[in-house]
Amino acid sequence: MKKLTRQNKLHLASRSKYQLKRTGARKNISNSRYFATYTNSPLIYSSNQKARNKENEPITLTAPVNFNLLFENCVEVIRFVNTLKKFARSGRKVIILDLATVVDIREGAIAMLLSVMNEIGRTNSVNITGTVPRDASAKNVLEKSGFYKFVDRKSKANLAKTKNIMRNGVSVTSPNFLSQEVKNSMETVWGEEGRNPVLRTVIFEMMRNSCDHAFSKVKDVSWHLSISHDEEKNLVKFSFVDNGAGIINTLKANALKKVVNLFTGSEDMLDTAFKNGIESRTGLKWRGKGLPSIFESFSEGYIKNLLVISNDVLLHFDHSKKETLPLAYKGTYYYWEIDRDCKQMCFS
Repeated sequence: MKKLTRQNKLHLASRSKYQLKRTGARKNISNSRYFATYTNSPLIYSSNQKARNKENEPITLTAPVNFNLLFENCVEVIRFVNTLKKFARSGRKVIILDLATVVDIREGAIAMLLSVMNEIGRTNSVNITGTVPRDASAKNVLEKSGFYKFVDRKSKANLAKTKNIMRNGVSVTSPNFLSQEVKNSMETVWGEEGRNPVLRTVIFEMMRNSCDHAFSKVKDVSWHLSISHDEEKNLVKFSFVDNGAGIINTLKANALKKVVNLFTGSEDMLDTAFKNGIESRTGLKWRGKGLPSIFESFSEGYIKNLLVISNDVLLHFDHSKKETLPLAYKGTYYYWEIDRDCKQMCFS
């Protein structure tokens, strides 16, 4: 065996200390298995102890027990993803997402998390890893959502025989992909594949608003679409999220102060943008006319349970809820459903 030099020994000692600290951090959070690293660059360990600093030490971020974007839980989820972005901006190199204690996880919150991870991956050299839920039901939802497609390409997660998809994009996506997902949704709800121009328009307008208005630079455009099927209930759940400026910030950035003053607050501005269009209140022509078409699809009964979170405002149209949140999400999130209570739109 080759004799170790003093430099070799110092290097191994340094690596050993790091490994012990990392093992200790893992034991402290859970015994759950880890999903693989999500990163845009390899983590480089230095053999020079003086070169090591706080930024290289792993930091753990524990997810809320109810990891979903229902009104009563959305603030904690937004705080979680905002903290993740804060850690990445601070120069942290290793971030551990502890999902072990999560008992209720849903596709919308997963899509929001992936959107933030995607943003971090484009702008920071950071290594993100984490644990899966111990709860069997939550673990199953995470696996079937398509999450592992993005964070663990070697994962053996069971994605077979499910129509659930989670897809990201940087432009208005191909017509063929969108058309097929609409047909799959109609098969789940109505028992046969078919076209649904209303649903297709809803998704298309969300994509177009993200690509045209949410980002100041084309190279930064990114969105996530999640579609989850419950064939026993003839129900399809949709989530769409982008990590852009957010509808309210976009409107304010393009408005004169006197125009902004025509609204009683951000929630009034966002509600008006969907229900009537900004032009109806101000008399000025505005881009983003796709928002009223999304609301129209809801008000006419083609989709249900429409919820929007943008910046610090939550709108839940089914419950006529307009709320200003205590903290803001930098981006826009949509959730809606289609089931047999909706007006039928399915034809060949």
